[in-house]
Amino acid sequence: GNIFVLNGDGTVRAATTEPAFRFVGHGNGHGVGLSQYGALGLAGSGYDYKYILQYYFKDVTIMKE
Repeated sequence: GNIFVLNGDGTVRAATTEPAFRFVGHGNGHGVGLSQYGALGLAGSGYDYKYILQYYFKDVTIMKE
C-alpha cells in the first residue's frame, strides 16, 4: 500500500522510498550563534553538518553516538 506523510505546512503527500532531507530556513533567530541563512548557504555549497556546526561553534567537539 501507499504511505502518506503530513508535511510541516499541514499538507498531505505520498511518501517516497528514496531517503532525502530538505532544510528550509527563515526568520531572524535570536541574533547569536548559528545563522539559519548562513547555514543554509553553506549546505547549498556542499558543506556537511559537521563543518557547518564547527564553523559557528568553534569550541565544540562533535561526537558520534
